Amino acid sequence: MASTSGTKEIHDEPSPSSSSVKDLIEYVFSWSIEDILNDDLYKHKVEMIPKRFDSVQHYLGSYAMPLLEETRMEICSQMEFMSGAPHAEVTSVEESELDGGSFLCCIKVEYWRNRYGVYGKEPYSPKPSDLFILGNTVPEVASDLQRFGSSWSLASVVEDLKESDSVGHEDRLLCFQVQTSKPIKIEMKEGRRKSLFVVFLVNLATNTRTWKVLHMFQNLNVFKQVMCADSLVKETCCLCSAKVDRIWDGKADSQLLLALNESQRAAVLGTISAVQCKHRSSVKLVWGPPGTGKTKTISILLYSLLSMNCRALACAPENITVAELAIRILNLHKDACESNLGKNKSGCSLGDFLLFGNVNRLELCDDLGKIYVDHRVESFDPLTGWKKHFDSMMDFLEDCASQYRLLWENEVHVMEKVGTNSQVHMPFLKFAKDRFRALAVPLKRSIRIFCRTISKRWLLSVVDDKELQELFARQENCLMEAQGSRFFNYISATLHKMRIETVQALKSVSHSLGGRLPTSTNRSFLAEFCLKNSSLIFSTVSSSYNLHEVDLETLDLLVIDEAAQLKECESVIPMQLKGIQHAVLIGDECHPQARVKSRVSDEAGFGRSLFERLGLFGHLEDLLNMQYRMHPEISSFPNRKFYKDQIIDAPSVLLENSQHNYLPGPMFDEAGHGMKNMVEVAVVVAILRNLYKAWEGSMRSLTIGIISPYAAQIAEIENKVGQRYWKLKDFKVKLISADGFFGGEEDVIIISTVGSNYSGLSDGFLSNPQRTNVALTRARHCLWI
Repeated sequence: MASTSGTKEIHDEPSPSSSSVKDLIEYVFSWSIEDILNDDLYKHKVEMIPKRFDSVQHYLGSYAMPLLEETRMEICSQMEFMSGAPHAEVTSVEESELDGGSFLCCIKVEYWRNRYGVYGKEPYSPKPSDLFILGNTVPEVASDLQRFGSSWSLASVVEDLKESDSVGHEDRLLCFQVQTSKPIKIEMKEGRRKSLFVVFLVNLATNTRTWKVLHMFQNLNVFKQVMCADSLVKETCCLCSAKVDRIWDGKADSQLLLALNESQRAAVLGTISAVQCKHRSSVKLVWGPPGTGKTKTISILLYSLLSMNCRALACAPENITVAELAIRILNLHKDACESNLGKNKSGCSLGDFLLFGNVNRLELCDDLGKIYVDHRVESFDPLTGWKKHFDSMMDFLEDCASQYRLLWENEVHVMEKVGTNSQVHMPFLKFAKDRFRALAVPLKRSIRIFCRTISKRWLLSVVDDKELQELFARQENCLMEAQGSRFFNYISATLHKMRIETVQALKSVSHSLGGRLPTSTNRSFLAEFCLKNSSLIFSTVSSSYNLHEVDLETLDLLVIDEAAQLKECESVIPMQLKGIQHAVLIGDECHPQARVKSRVSDEAGFGRSLFERLGLFGHLEDLLNMQYRMHPEISSFPNRKFYKDQIIDAPSVLLENSQHNYLPGPMFDEAGHGMKNMVEVAVVVAILRNLYKAWEGSMRSLTIGIISPYAAQIAEIENKVGQRYWKLKDFKVKLISADGFFGGEEDVIIISTVGSNYSGLSDGFLSNPQRTNVALTRARHCLWI
């Protein structure tokens, strides 16, 4: 494996109009270590991203070079912290094969070191688009790769490990396929194998997906509305005569509207009016300051659109935001199903919802698990799902006597083999009852799961809904009656009739659905079936790229939550999905932009969101203007500083019972005032200790969030606090950076600023007003700084 060194000029700049565009990883593989460390490599090639664009090519092409530079900087920054990165020694490398200018090989490793490296993150395991260094040593910093005798190469995981059905988790952890820029071999010296190590750098999945869609040019409906200000002037369609007021003629929908305040209702109705139009595309902006109920507004909007047969994709930058939105909508669906007013009103079943993404970061609860794609796939697997239980019950009812004789003959054979004459075998009655119960329980469970997991829109396309309900009802009644104690008191004719009816019902359902439901055991095929037949799909913006690889039926609407924290080029990932004609962006323009590591790309405007750029044009926004979260004394400063006093406090936060005194007296006595000059970690620990003492025995729930702009400070606080509070049921403590707290809220917030701008810190607490706003608006009742 030759050493990678020497700086080389990048001649072939990416162009969206090129007929054969290089993959992002090809550019990465072309870089030497000097290229990666060179902050000026693309300095003169990255141009300022304009606010208006002349064409789609101009629009998409403006982000290519900044993305390339940002990718370089992400790799560069990780190279300075390789000492704590997950790494492993390679035990074997299968023969490499040439694949379009790069090499593919399967490597096996012994075990992973530093797998649990970073606080608050799931244990490391290889994922597609992970970038590694393969070398003869484990480098600690980038300069180690420039030492004499250092031999290394870049490698990227290419196999979608999740789709490998036959490989267990531990096997996938230790064996994976990578793409490299040169052949990889474990060399021998004096009869002994030389060491070869793999060191994790960074995952480039989002960068790679963004790069691909910047050169995709598929669905351009929405692009025409966002490229320049002129296309946004005309907000309504003169050809569309639909009246949004006519939509709300049902009691359930009216009930949903009544749960909204005036500004929320205006946002929902305005969006529905725009989505109804089939003549032109639209982009709606909903400005949701902290605590104004934007998640509630989005959930009611999406659930209402389902009753209009509107297919939608709901996205957000982070998994936690996606999960929160999905839970809200599932709660709406549960309430509608349990209410007489809402019964069957939504026109959808639980099977119309589908969630996919990183299972570890989604933190699946029971409700989310019901709509998670992996769990949904299991219910359709012909080896474990509904069909297996249908077939088993039909076989039993049609041939139970033969099954009993076979069991009896087997018992006789076993007894003859062991040389005993005692013939003690199970009576037919006991066999029939035990066997029926054993089959009936999983059958009924599979029917419930089936009804829950198949989308109603798909069911209606293959079988009459009323007929199907009657079949299931008749079958379940028969099963329930058959399990009763009166079963064997029926005359033979009644028993025979019941058995025939049950078999006919099972066969009818199995025949109606069996030819249309997937019979493959391939998980990726089953997952694609679920995606195709869902009406509302939840995913992160990055993961929505997977939908480009599915022959998906047309989607009507794209909804992006926390859109102000999303780079505009990343918004392009879902915007190009087939059929999307309307988009709704929900965010807060007073929150910070997405983080950009490269100074060159940052100065070019790479971190700016589509939400922000459209706002600069004066694009009309629906402002949610009533906040329900913060005590008025907490909300007053952010409202005045960031929102020009446009936000009003809801009646619920003005009530006397919203006053919460968590500590009975002053935080510190006279002798304790000196703590203001001590390390802030000690102050935070003291506040936590006092809060715990005041809470203990109170029989009420208390949630506390500790925010700091620095990861090292979070780690130090976690180290000092230890595990004391983590497992308490009603006393919850969460430590996180300000960026990680988007959309979150707690009863008490403690902010550790570490330093101040006055002390010379250029990145102090107040250096970024938008991040300050995020931190200050997370507390419901109490805020310490």
